[in-house]
Amino acid sequence: MSAPRGCLWSALVALNLAVLLFAFGAGWSSSANVDELLDSPRTDAAPYAPQAAAGDAWNILVLNRRALGWIVVFGTVSGGGYGLLQLGVHGHAIGYSLSAASRAAPSAVWYVLSYAPLEFAAFVMGNCAAQMAAYCGCNWLRARPTPELRNVLLAVGCSLLALAVAAGLEAHAIQRFGIAVQ
Repeated sequence: MSAPRGCLWSALVALNLAVLLFAFGAGWSSSANVDELLDSPRTDAAPYAPQAAAGDAWNILVLNRRALGWIVVFGTVSGGGYGLLQLGVHGHAIGYSLSAASRAAPSAVWYVLSYAPLEFAAFVMGNCAAQMAAYCGCNWLRARPTPELRNVLLAVGCSLLALAVAAGLEAHAIQRFGIAVQ
């Protein structure tokens, strides 16, 4: 007897969030000794043109959509391992960046927090869809009934919608603050 589909989705979300939050915490704590890097401001940055916000939103969406595509495709093939690796790497990077930014420019943290949680929720949802697609594929190969792939496609669609909203928020944050924490 197999577990209900809702339990499987919940377990996948919990696993992905645990990896992301662990990596975020590791990134946050690993930037504790980088104060010397924050003492020298960048002088090579070009001034930001506010009228480019719509173009920025489109470019951000294209990059995030590509990242989500790789997570879904390679995540399905690897059983979600690729997506977990990507969540870990990017969670560490954003934790490190936010920790450093909180010391250099504390107001930048609020701008990043306006879009980053939604963006990462989309990537978590996309990786859960990849893991569920891999599960469905394994069940299909074993000639067992599988959960419908409609839920997988719905999760990917919701991820794309969340990425579109996050791209708009990120472009707005760049417009208001002038930089993006990468």
